Amino acid sequence: MNMQPQHPLTKKEEIEVGDIILFPFPLRRNGSSSDRAPLVNCVAFDICRLGEEIYLELAPAAEGQIKPRPRNAIAVNAKQARKAGLAMETCFLVDQRLRVSARAPGVTSCLRVGSLAKPERMALDAQRARVTALADMSTARRRKRSRAVSLPSTLIGTAYEAFEGAAQ
Repeated sequence: MNMQPQHPLTKKEEIEVGDIILFPFPLRRNGSSSDRAPLVNCVAFDICRLGEEIYLELAPAAEGQIKPRPRNAIAVNAKQARKAGLAMETCFLVDQRLRVSARAPGVTSCLRVGSLAKPERMALDAQRARVTALADMSTARRRKRSRAVSLPSTLIGTAYEAFEGAAQ
């Protein structure tokens, strides 16, 4: 339950990185098979543009004291949680992010709860940097692998052509 009054976002308002919103996050908890996703506090982890489309990357909240705290979580203590519009101590689970279109019905009708304070925002930025670095390393490995795979086939083709030319 949120403590601050909630209001639907207007067209003038935009969601920014670090904002906390209520979003129908598709979580399955305790074997629940409900078709309707529960409204969950989520932090806007990242906002990106792919072509003309804008996407939000949302990290869901796990409320209450979580022991042990997940390694890649953004923790909000009870005092900061109240300032951010949350009812209790919360961890935002970075490893369970979801990317949704800014035009999705759940986003256009979402409710802003609050935003992260400076210490939590710094933790969010550190997690964003970690995720970006991991993605960059993965891309570099894929490129290196694709070059390593394509080089031998080129060399084999060239050697075959040279052999064909020598045989004639």
